[in-house]
Parts: sequence; structure tokens; C-alpha cells
Amino acid sequence: EEPFLEPVNISDISPEWFTGFTDAEGCFFINIRLNGAREKYIVAAVFGLVQHSIDIFLFQVLKQYLGYGRFVQESNNDVVRLRVEKFSDIDEKLIPFFNEYPLQSNKRLDYLDFKKACNIIKEKGHLTEKGLQTLKRIKVGMNTGRKIES
Repeated sequence: EEPFLEPVNISDISPEWFTGFTDAEGCFFINIRLNGAREKYIVAAVFGLVQHSIDIFLFQVLKQYLGYGRFVQESNNDVVRLRVEKFSDIDEKLIPFFNEYPLQSNKRLDYLDFKKACNIIKEKGHLTEKGLQTLKRIKVGMNTGRKIES
């Protein structure tokens, strides 16, 4: 017989728990894409969490805990996502949160690059060629592109 799992409650989520979950399952990335019609680059900072859809209830609670972000259920992939794409939420809520409750894994390096990129975006640097090139360099070195020094 399968053990019965008590559903997670918002009171079960602490800042430290959320940071640990992000260390394990989170992703910080910079999306840079060319808008062909206007021949301009569109730059966006994105924070995401993803799990198998069996954890849908947990993700609903996480969205409630944060009070921002977008909950996405992908039935064709059996996954649920929590995405934060609104720049003001990232700048005013997410970054201050991870400054106060720092990540402990190698993901902290991705967060620090993400924060650098967000600062460039906040200062409108992404609208200049130099700023765009800096963002592209940051993006390439994040996540799976990060070189681990031995």
C-alpha cells in the first residue's frame, strides 16, 4: 500500500526551504531573441522551477507562497512550471529574497550572473550594442554553459 502524503501547506514553506528547493530545482536564465519584424533584440530575465505534474499541488502552494509568478501546467509533457518573468517582480522581490537567503550550491553563480544581467537591463543597457554583447557573454556562461574550474 502506498504511504499517504499529507498535502503541503503554505505554513510548511520557509524562506530557507524555498532557497533549498531552488538550489535543487531552480533555473535562472536570460532570454535574448531577435524580433525579426523590427530587427531589434528582446531581452528578458526569467526564473523558473519545474517538476513532474504529480507535484501540481506543491507548485500551487509555491505560487501562493511567493505571491507572484505564473503557474504553467504542460499536460503534453506531464510537467508543472512556476515562472517569474515580470521584471519588477524579479527586481523588487526575487533578487532581494535571494540576497537575504543565499543559494548554497553552484547555482549561486548562475544567480549572481542573473543579478548582473538584471542590473544591465534595469539601467537600460540592453538597448545598447555594448550592453547587448555583455548580456550575451553572461548568458553563454550560465547554467550548462558554465565552466567548472578544478
